[in-house]
Amino acid sequence: MLLFISGSADGTVDRLIHAIDEPVFRLNHDLLDQYQVFFDPKGWRISDPTGRTITSETVSRVFWWKAFHYFRSDLDQMVKAEFKYILREIYGWCLNRGIVKGNPPSWHEYNGKINIQTLAESVGFPCPQTAVFVGSSRLDGMPDDLVAKSLSSQPASDGKVLYTTRVKNGSFHPRFPWFIQTEVESDWDVTVFICGSQFWAFKRNRSDLPGIDWRTEQDMDKLGNCWEFFQLKEADISRLKALNECLKVEIGRHDFMIDRHTGELVFLEFNATGQWVFLDYNDVHNLVGSVAKWLIK
Repeated sequence: MLLFISGSADGTVDRLIHAIDEPVFRLNHDLLDQYQVFFDPKGWRISDPTGRTITSETVSRVFWWKAFHYFRSDLDQMVKAEFKYILREIYGWCLNRGIVKGNPPSWHEYNGKINIQTLAESVGFPCPQTAVFVGSSRLDGMPDDLVAKSLSSQPASDGKVLYTTRVKNGSFHPRFPWFIQTEVESDWDVTVFICGSQFWAFKRNRSDLPGIDWRTEQDMDKLGNCWEFFQLKEADISRLKALNECLKVEIGRHDFMIDRHTGELVFLEFNATGQWVFLDYNDVHNLVGSVAKWLIK
């Protein structure tokens, strides 16, 4: 039986479950107090609110999908932390037995953005000049016009998020942690979703962006019209295969821009747990069905 560890409001898991013909079990982090869970050194057993059960003997695969993105304000912080630990224990049990599909939730904690970019450059992808630093107000050797990004994507205390923002070299607060890059002159964003040995590339025109980060302009009612299928060059496919082997990943999303002057794909980042359904919301390219088959393979 395939085990999904996720949250009750996750639409991606909803669609995957509908596309899978085999028995599945959904363990929702935000509703864990409604389940019955038992775990000791001999194994584990979980029953959901409807009475369906999965055990350490009946589980065949486990797929973790954004479980800790869903929270409850009525639960004490300690209770939440204990729930998280239980899920990590179950996932770790599956990981140790080689039945995990996809990337662990801690993947980015051990594979930082700079390290990933280094690997992308090693397989032949051009990358913007990049630096991470604290303690300086200006970077020598960098142009005056740069862009700042967030390393962690963690919202600030006031709930605001740092998206890609233009900044001036020399204006950096020395006590703030900075992740900066040279700006890529581009008319197109490109994102490539990978699953198993398959690649789906999509591009989005940047001409309608008032800013420089397409994520700030996402409209769930128009997502199907924003991204169009993009045919990758054979050279880029070869580089992607090599990069995925270096990263040891089978699923995830690579982000690029098309350089306005050279026409080449410029590598920006890899997201091991990046959303992907929005690229093919109407399932024209069968992304959901392909991921479903990969999960039970």
